[in-house]
Amino acid sequence: MPANVLGMDTQMGVDCANFFGSQADALTQISANLKTKLNGFDWFGPDADAARTTQFTDVETQLKNAAIKLNDMKAKLLAQAKEQSDASAK
Repeated sequence: MPANVLGMDTQMGVDCANFFGSQADALTQISANLKTKLNGFDWFGPDADAARTTQFTDVETQLKNAAIKLNDMKAKLLAQAKEQSDASAK
């Protein structure tokens, strides 16, 4: 698409949206994998409790929030692609 024309290459927009969604899914899986690994070995005491609760919860929350933002961006990109397609069809 030429730089002086407004609009979107809708297929590329959909591809980008789907990539954002797959990366959100990857972050969710990473979070689960990290939690499994952190809880998968013997470690006892207050340091273990802190790492497995408060400290990891912070990481888990950040990954969850990032995944939510990526999915929000996916939805916005898909909506923009649909709007562009609808406008082009007129």
